[in-house]
Amino acid sequence: MKLHHSAYAHLRKAAQEATQGPWVAVPEDADLVRRVQIAILDEGSTLGSTLFEAKDARWEDAKFVALAQPQIVLALLDEIEQRRAGTWDE
Repeated sequence: MKLHHSAYAHLRKAAQEATQGPWVAVPEDADLVRRVQIAILDEGSTLGSTLFEAKDARWEDAKFVALAQPQIVLALLDEIEQRRAGTWDE
């Protein structure tokens, strides 16, 4: 699938505006609810906030959402941009 150039800009803007992580997938097997939570730092302590919760959701979906956190998306977009410009240095 080839993305239109504007898709990259929209994705970058969304990632920049999203709540920063870390995001973690949390299984709740007792009630078959899958959650993705964000660790939010507040005056030195870590608070949790549920970002995604779905009953009967697949565990693989929750793990994917947690892995696609803003920092990762921005790093991937930076790499794509640098590779296209010929400035990527592994």
